[in-house]
Parts: sequence; structure tokens; C-alpha cells
Amino acid sequence: MKKLLSYSTVFFLVFCLCSCGKGIVEEQGESESGNQATDEAYQKAQEIYRLTGCKVINAQTINTLNEVFIDSKGYKYLYGARNAGINKVFWFSKYDLKGDLIWENNTHPENENYSWAYLPKELSNGNIVVGCVVGEDDSPTSMAKTMFPTILSQDDGSAIFIKVLDRYLYSYINVYDNCFICGIDKEEIALNPNATLWFSQISNNGNIIQSKREMELPYGNTIWKDETNFVSANNAIITKGNTADITKTWKFYPQLPYYNSYSSHLSFEEDNIIASYDLTTVDGVVKYTYKILYNTGRVIESNNPNDEDKFDYLDFRKEYLAPDNMTVTMNSIDIINNNQGTTYYKIDYTLKNNTKSDIIPEGSFEAYYNLFTKGEFQTGFFNDLFPGESRMRTYTFKTLSNAPFMFIQYKHEWNGSESEILKTSLKWKADSNE
Repeated sequence: MKKLLSYSTVFFLVFCLCSCGKGIVEEQGESESGNQATDEAYQKAQEIYRLTGCKVINAQTINTLNEVFIDSKGYKYLYGARNAGINKVFWFSKYDLKGDLIWENNTHPENENYSWAYLPKELSNGNIVVGCVVGEDDSPTSMAKTMFPTILSQDDGSAIFIKVLDRYLYSYINVYDNCFICGIDKEEIALNPNATLWFSQISNNGNIIQSKREMELPYGNTIWKDETNFVSANNAIITKGNTADITKTWKFYPQLPYYNSYSSHLSFEEDNIIASYDLTTVDGVVKYTYKILYNTGRVIESNNPNDEDKFDYLDFRKEYLAPDNMTVTMNSIDIINNNQGTTYYKIDYTLKNNTKSDIIPEGSFEAYYNLFTKGEFQTGFFNDLFPGESRMRTYTFKTLSNAPFMFIQYKHEWNGSESEILKTSLKWKADSNE
């Protein structure tokens, strides 16, 4: 993984001044000046052309060069740093399919520092976002101290330098339809004392949508409801996320059969999400489609037989032994609709420790919209029950009236895989006390 720590860790040099043959590019000709500096510049330009297929200008001032970046149209970009007096400055250049220069940009807002170009990505509109990294000095151990996400016009290379914070570094960029998100990994934070955990969501025109320490990141196939709300899907999970508030989420786990390959598709239909999967199986192509309520993740329609309810729901007012050895009784579930869009589910339950020598921590209850989508979880203070102790409690869950809960489960394990807990947990149907 590339790091931002210094020039030596970010870039590799391609300036091998060995003999590389003459007349590689007819337009460049041969150097017969007898001037050592000119000859070295010529040889450097020839070597760069041999390695990249790009005809650079003023090759003698190129200090560092990263690997070639190629956009979706096949245009090539060279980038790194050029010498500018005693400094080494940000440099980014675009070349056509013949290798001729289209434009070059080697300016940045703090020219008194040492800077270089790093981590280019193509945006959905064809422009390029690249990091303008500013270092402390030109020593081999120089640490990057700040980084400007920089949007370069695909047409002329004009730049929008985006200042997120005075000291801001990122190590990856995720690109979406109308924005991109800059983030940093833990390894970078551990290696660079100037790096801190920080995310920045930026529109394709350079406006900072938000910048914060925690952010829900889209993945896989993604569609956006607005600037911050999105729905993502892959073969294992469908998620509603919000980059501004990580609590405004839900997750649904489609139960897909074995397949050789798949593609997923997402779209909005009024207040619903339509998620479909095209699966290539040994029996041919199979398509499963889900209609999911956008606000809650509740599945309204599905043609996947694997998602049918196979749980055995328990009776009310009967004792059941949970996997944590707690004896649990669901006394009742009272459902109250306020006729203003909200429905309340009040559970009344009893926990007992009938063991002779074990201390059992209280588990919590959770309300599910469907087999795989959690709605709300119980909050509050939980205690340990000693042998022979019992406790009666009530708790109220709430949801939108058009998104009722399917069942309530006793979560017997605080940490662990939710899907594994769901397989063995105690469950009660949420629409009946019978």
C-alpha cells in the first residue's frame, strides 16, 4: 500500500539515464547540442517516453514521477513533482492517444512548500480529482503534513484546490455519481504523526458537503436519495445509509441461492426501493426482486422463496431457556397506534436465573421488520442476575405505522454475529399476544 510519508514512499523514479536508443520519436529528433544538461534532458525525455508513451516537455525539471494514470477514454496522465527553484512542486499533465501533451498544471496554493501530486481518480463527469500533498521539506524522511483534494478540468487542467482542514491527510478516495469521499486508513494514521481519522464528502464541483470523524460509506452498487442518504447493495446485503448520521440506517440480508455470477440493480419507486438480482446458475438465469420500504427496510414484496418465514415463534406467558441459560418469559406485547403515523410496541417480560452457580448478564430485546432487517434495539441499564434472582421489566419500541414489526427477539449475546444470534435466539411474533 502506498503511503504519504515521504517522496521515497509515495513515488518511484523512472529516470534511468541509460542509453535507450535514438530516434524513438521522430518529432523529438536527436540531441547534438554538445551541452551536457541538454543531452541529459533529452535522454530523460526519451526514457520517459519509452516507459510511458508520453512526450514530456522540460524533462530536466521533472523530479519525481508516479505510475501512469489512464482515464476511461484512454488518455494518459503523468504526475508527481517538478523542480521550481529550490522547491519541488505539484505537477500533473494530460496526454492524448498519440502521447502528445494536451495540458499541464504545476501550481498549488502554497508554493513556498514542497508538494507533489498523489492518488488520481476519475470523477463521473470526466474531471480528475488528485491529491496535492504538501510536505515539510525535501528530505528523504519528510512527512506529508497536509493534502488538498484537487479537481482538475478534463478540458484544460484548470484546478479547484479544496482546503478541508489546516492539517488534513487522506489515503483513499471513493467516487460516486455526484460526489467523492476522502478517507484515511488506520495504517496511515499509525505511520504518520500528522495524520488523523477524518472523512470528507465533496461534490463534483468542489463544495464540501460535510467533513467529520465518522461517516457511513457506500459500497458496491449505490443510488443516492439526496446529498447524504443512499442505498447500497452487493450479493450479501442491502443497506440504507446516511453519510451525515450513522444511526439513520437499516440492513437487509437477501438469501440468495448458489450462483456462478450475479449483477444487482437499484432504483427508487415513490417511497420504496426496488432491488433486483440477476443470478447465473446451473439452471440458467434467475431474477429475484425485492420491494423494500425506504424509511425502514421492511420488505413489502419478494419473489425469493428462500426469504419465507421459517422461524418457530414462542408462546406468551411461558418460560423458555435461552442459549445464555437465562429463563425468559414474554408476558405480553401491547401494540398502540397513535393514529398520527406512529405505532408503539410495549413488551412486558420476566428474566430468571434458575442456575445454581452461574451469574448471567441480562440480555436485551430487539424488534425486527422482517427476517433480516432490525428495526429498534433496547437501550438502558442492564444488570447481572445471580442464581435465584429474577427481574420483571417493560420496554417500548416505536416505528412508523406503515412499517410494522414482524417479531421481537431476545438477544442472548451482546457481541457476536447478528446472523448467528438470530438462528438460535428466542422470538415472539409481534402482532399477537395469543
